[in-house]
Amino acid sequence: MLYCVEFYNSHGMNQLKAVLHKELGHKGLVYKGFLFSAALLLSISLSGCITYNLTKMVKAKNGIDEFYLNIQQQRYDDALTFYSPAFRKHTSLKEMRETLDNVTSMAGHYEGHKLVKWRAIMNDEEGSAMQLLYRVTYSRGYTIETMLVASDGKIHKHDIVLVDESGKEVPLIAI
Repeated sequence: MLYCVEFYNSHGMNQLKAVLHKELGHKGLVYKGFLFSAALLLSISLSGCITYNLTKMVKAKNGIDEFYLNIQQQRYDDALTFYSPAFRKHTSLKEMRETLDNVTSMAGHYEGHKLVKWRAIMNDEEGSAMQLLYRVTYSRGYTIETMLVASDGKIHKHDIVLVDESGKEVPLIAI
């Protein structure tokens, strides 16, 4: 999907427009037809990119909702299955299990999560993915969690920052 972003940021369209303007004049029927066609193609391509990214975001979010359901039920070993092999290159599942236990001991019991922000990431090392930012509420504070998630719901990267009751931020993991 990077081609959509590159296409819209390229100067090729302006160069082509300038050449057509020079060759055909700004009032030429062919020139006006080209502008109309270019605008139509641009809008169709843009809507396709948006639909594609929204579909990927929904799939990624659904996977993470299952991840948080496991956290809520304190089934941490099941939650660990959502981490991809790319994630495990940087940290072991044992270390991640300890981190999840630390979140519970520091922040209390899980109460809920809310997707705050998302964006599409193109050309990540593991292919395209979605970056999801969550606010996760616990009985004694909340965490801000940023995840890089593939459309299959697997977590490639996960940053957790605990914000305690006094508002102090404590980074717990940045992978």
